[in-house]
Parts: sequence; C-alpha cells; structure tokens
Amino acid sequence: MRSPEPGDQQTLVGGFQSADGSRWGRPVAGPDHAVHITDDRAGAVYRLTPPGR
Repeated sequence: MRSPEPGDQQTLVGGFQSADGSRWGRPVAGPDHAVHITDDRAGAVYRLTPPGR
C-alpha cells in the first residue's frame, strides 16, 4: 500500500522573523516528538503538540 502524498505546507507558528529576515526564534524537533520553539527575546522555549497530547 502506498503512503498518502503530503498536503500543502502550512504555517503552524509565526511571528519569529522580521521583515528583513532576521529571526529571534527557531523550531527544534524534541525527543518527545513535539516541536519546541525557542524565543530568544523572551528567553523561553514553547512546546507545540497535536491536540490531546
């Protein structure tokens, strides 16, 4: 059985890049299969998971 084709690209989280392209946050894949997003300005790390996890 063939795997389904990937869907269209979507922005899950935005607002970490200026108009000039400079960034103050970046996503990192975590060992728990969540996406962790660093926020250099706030000194924080956000954990993004699917609903119900």
